[in-house]
Amino acid sequence: PGARLGAVNGVSAVCVLIGIAASLAQGIHQAGAGLSRLTGLAAQTLIWPVLLSMMLVWCISARSGLHRGIRRLSNFSQLLTALLALGVLYVTQARGLALTGSIGEYAGNWSRYAFRLLGGDAEWARNWTVIYLLSWIAWLPYVSLFFARISHGRTVREILLGVI
Repeated sequence: PGARLGAVNGVSAVCVLIGIAASLAQGIHQAGAGLSRLTGLAAQTLIWPVLLSMMLVWCISARSGLHRGIRRLSNFSQLLTALLALGVLYVTQARGLALTGSIGEYAGNWSRYAFRLLGGDAEWARNWTVIYLLSWIAWLPYVSLFFARISHGRTVREILLGVI
């Protein structure tokens, strides 16, 4: 039994490392593309600065521990998310777009969008495939445990607002 448990722990550790590497690579690509669009620089030139910045923030946060560093990073992330949401709301209202209608349309057609790999919209199929869905399913237990760990002492309302 001990050897099997060691093998399971080893495979689990490798899976988590692969998941972290894939998420980091995806985040670097997305941040580089966004910065490229904002600055006009080539996305390839921004990969290393983005990677080093992310690693620096992660190292400082992890070194400070759960109660200081990661909590600060989490709170800062929630603040940025709220500002982004307000910005999107402002832009959609200023341009007369119906944000609530778009959300309802997406929610109503989620399964059709999530599982469409080929068909009419090739751009959608290239950028949003089952791989994203599978990565979300794979990360769900890990992220759930992480949220449970950092949510100690917070109300259910704070947790839901922070997670959503």
